[in-house]
Amino acid sequence: MSRIKDSSQTLRANRALSKTRQRIEKSAGKLASGKRITSASDDAAGLSIATNMQSELRTKRQATRNANDSISFMQVMEGGIRSINNLIIRVRELAVQSASDTVSNQERGYLHREANGLIKEISRISEVNQVNSQPLMRGEDKSLDIQVGDDNNSSSKLSFNLKEMAHTAYALGIYDISLDTQHHANISMYKLDNALRETSKSLAKIGTFQSQIKHAINGLETTTLNVDEARSRIEDADIAQTASENITQKIKLQNQMAAHSTSQARIATYLKLLD
Repeated sequence: MSRIKDSSQTLRANRALSKTRQRIEKSAGKLASGKRITSASDDAAGLSIATNMQSELRTKRQATRNANDSISFMQVMEGGIRSINNLIIRVRELAVQSASDTVSNQERGYLHREANGLIKEISRISEVNQVNSQPLMRGEDKSLDIQVGDDNNSSSKLSFNLKEMAHTAYALGIYDISLDTQHHANISMYKLDNALRETSKSLAKIGTFQSQIKHAINGLETTTLNVDEARSRIEDADIAQTASENITQKIKLQNQMAAHSTSQARIATYLKLLD
């Protein structure tokens, strides 16, 4: 025989409905954020680990940007040295021409003036070649330090000695080039050959440093990917599983509400019979 349910049974039914709604809200929140852990209560230890990993990820991404920026520095410097190298080659070409008896002293004067103009341009390029107000080719006694790690250890930095990158005409030993006589032209060729060797050495040093940076970038990107995957396994939601849980709880809620409504309707009917 059916009996009228007491208030405690109604409270239990309401509590069950409330819990189901909470589960639906929780799974909906996970779906919306894509996170398995949406609050510390979900997984305190997991949240702590994921937060530390997120910090590490941001640090490594910044280190990667630092390394990429340093490549831009190197490319600016390389472009300047290549320009200087081409100018030296042109001056040497003029020196070879001046060293020949097939030109007159008057023509040597023309070659000398052109060579002097090119030497001045070499010094100008070395003076203006800079990035972020940092001169790169004046031979300043300092290092270009690139932070490519997430700590203050020496292994987290790559250094490039700017003192070795002095490419003014004076530093290259060609500031006093003269092509006004055949004798001076022959001496100038020797000086220009030395200058070309210096620019070649500098280009090789830049190339080596760029190679180091690229290897550092590859290492950072690999580490970043691995850490991000580990963080994702801890923090990110399994969308398929969460969506399934959300649908299950919604169906459960519908059934609970239907059962509760039927129960309430039955109680109302019994109460009417008692009137």
